[in-house]
Amino acid sequence: MPLGIVVTDRLALQFQNAELKNLKPKPRNIPRFVFGRPYGGFLNQHQPAEKSTSPNCGPNGTTYEEGWLTQPLDHFDQSNTATWQEYYQYNFNFYNGSGLIFFMLGGESPLGEKWICNPTYSWTKWAKEYGAALFQAEHRYFGQSRPKPDQSVANLQWFTPEQVLADYDNFIQQMNKIFFSNITNPRWVLFGGSYPGSLTAWSRAVYPNSSIAGVSSSSAVGLFVDYYGYATNMQLNYDAADQYCANNIKAAFTQMQSLVYTDTGRQLLEQIFNLCDRFPSSNTIGPKDIQFFFSNIFGTFQGINQFTGDNRDNATANGLGVPGACQIMNNASEPNLLKRVKNVIDWSGQFYDPNAGSECLPNSYSQYIWQYKQTRYDDETQDEIAAGRSWIWQTCTYLGYFQTTDGGHDNDIWGSLLPLDFYVDQCIELFSPTYNADYTFAAVQKYLQKYGGAKNYKGTSVVFPNGSYDPWRSLGLLPGDDNAANNVTAIFINRGAHCSDMYPSSANDHPELTEARNKIHNLLDSFIKASEKALFDHSTSSVFSTSSNTAASFSSTSNTTSLFSSTPITNLSPTPNTTTKSTNATFKLKNNLFVFVLFIFISNIFLRLP
Repeated sequence: MPLGIVVTDRLALQFQNAELKNLKPKPRNIPRFVFGRPYGGFLNQHQPAEKSTSPNCGPNGTTYEEGWLTQPLDHFDQSNTATWQEYYQYNFNFYNGSGLIFFMLGGESPLGEKWICNPTYSWTKWAKEYGAALFQAEHRYFGQSRPKPDQSVANLQWFTPEQVLADYDNFIQQMNKIFFSNITNPRWVLFGGSYPGSLTAWSRAVYPNSSIAGVSSSSAVGLFVDYYGYATNMQLNYDAADQYCANNIKAAFTQMQSLVYTDTGRQLLEQIFNLCDRFPSSNTIGPKDIQFFFSNIFGTFQGINQFTGDNRDNATANGLGVPGACQIMNNASEPNLLKRVKNVIDWSGQFYDPNAGSECLPNSYSQYIWQYKQTRYDDETQDEIAAGRSWIWQTCTYLGYFQTTDGGHDNDIWGSLLPLDFYVDQCIELFSPTYNADYTFAAVQKYLQKYGGAKNYKGTSVVFPNGSYDPWRSLGLLPGDDNAANNVTAIFINRGAHCSDMYPSSANDHPELTEARNKIHNLLDSFIKASEKALFDHSTSSVFSTSSNTAASFSSTSNTTSLFSSTPITNLSPTPNTTTKSTNATFKLKNNLFVFVLFIFISNIFLRLP
């Protein structure tokens, strides 16, 4: 398939400061969390749609390039010849010619370029160690990868997990032809965190021959519709950090529930929380208006909890997390509990925007629905609304993941503020009455059976890290669900956050997070070495199984020796759309010496035969 040739080659810059100062202001009515998705996406929180105008490629001068791949609109209907262009990025700075490729699967946001060129992330450090090429591809219907010109329901019918997984499998096959045609068996290792972690796991189950292994970080593979476990896990985390903090949160939410049902109470809430929009009048206010208010307050505590101590950026590295929020909730110098909640909201926002304290909080459910009913791609908001609409479609049609407060326990600190209907009704309003509760429950059950969930996972050679601070953890593949026979390993990280194993290490990391990264590395090492052995066994068996082609086998300049090299070889980046050959004379000489020694060894064996 045709490929858009490289269009840019960027020098790296310091990433953490650049990614903060180049952000555009948030549109007025985009909540911090939409159906559990944080602003910017799970792996790019507060960093939507990083563009080439603001590279953040790390301090070590790594570079990356980008391209476009023509993908079928429908991989399963041969009569449908429509295509679309998938955006991708790649980095050959560490590549040693061995045919080892690390592939980060794109998820529910535009590609974040930091993942391809920041040398401090776990997977980039491992790529340098093993001499791997790096690729990441954008998910259909996100960012610049648009199968159709808009997001109408008619155009979203090709937005299914089957099509997404087929995209990534086809991507691997086409990259093999374009970049690795001189490699007999390119070896791809899949990476993904959060929803892309689930895609990694499912790809290993559906297309096991296209890759050799996968790292599925914080993946909620145990699909679930009414996921009240998210709120329950949040409560456990705040309570574990400080019981007084959890009690104060409960008291504040109880007080808000009392106030929201009276005119004077709602006026007080509007004043304290600096709401962008007044509540509807007493004769028009409905349950969704009240639930939307609480979803935005709840969303702040979601974000603080989910990314506690993950070291993703300056914010979490400098204290954005549950302990910091609890200090504010326990601060007796502010006697008003609701003002403490507002202080938590301002404090968490100011890590990313110094003016966050003066920003108003979205409070119009009708405007929110109108905004996400728009079907056009919104370049002026960095595609954040379009990405949110795509994510909501996914949750309504195959993921579930509705973060309700339906736990039903008297001691729930959040109360019963967000019922299942709050989410189901949005599916109906944003798409059509077809996408009701029955539809979502049936779809989720279908994919649980198809991919096995967490309890009956069907793939092989996958690592599943999950953290105790992660509210998604109950849907992950946990210790007890792993399968040694299939090389499926679960790693539970005490005090680990959502995808915390993927981010740069820090001197402040909890020892169990450091230990978990080491475990992942060791398992990755075993997968790579097993693939090297398989290639070596295959190459030696080919030598012994041929007679007429013996000379050709011995004169081959295949990359056999590079299998055992972890030192990057310079100028080895393949040229797109050409038959790629190594330009490194030393590398070829090593190959020829290896083949010559092997020839002498085998010749001696034959000479000694009677």
